Amino acid sequence: MADWKKGVAWTAVAVGGLLLIGIITGFLLLRSQGFHGWVLAKIVQNASESTGARVELQNFDLHVKTLTADIYGLTIHGTEADDQKPLLQIQKATVSLKILSILDRKVNLSQLLLENPVVNLTVNKDGRSNLPTPPPSTKKSSTNVFDLAVGHVLLSNGAIYLRDRKASGVCKSLRLTHRDRLQPVAKEI
Repeated sequence: MADWKKGVAWTAVAVGGLLLIGIITGFLLLRSQGFHGWVLAKIVQNASESTGARVELQNFDLHVKTLTADIYGLTIHGTEADDQKPLLQIQKATVSLKILSILDRKVNLSQLLLENPVVNLTVNKDGRSNLPTPPPSTKKSSTNVFDLAVGHVLLSNGAIYLRDRKASGVCKSLRLTHRDRLQPVAKEI
């Protein structure tokens, strides 16, 4: 065999070996607790920065094969005081994506399942709510509102508590039961 053919063969073996080592290392890195913790911290940081709220997230599981993520212990704090209940708590959320076009980078939210969501919305005497004010966006968004369709949404065992301090302490609450049916459970507290 000619010397140049041996060189090409050894180069191909070396590149293949490095590629295999890279794939194995990447797979092990993605499965490590350190990487999981880093991704969790990045999710919390990005969510806090984009919403203007303090966000807490206990854990998540990513299922690459089905393009699904399970999120556990999501808490979003609005402008309420520390001794008050947070704006939103979700015990578990499942988010599934559907790739529409890889070239155009189009992805749809195919499924959103929220288990035990609890919303605590308050409005004080001045008419200000506990909803956070997101910071002004520096990026120009090209998202069309009509592109934000969700294939399937299910809210289970949730509640919405509305406290309007302008209306002499009246609290209205709704319990989210099955699919899209809302049932009032209390008129005044």
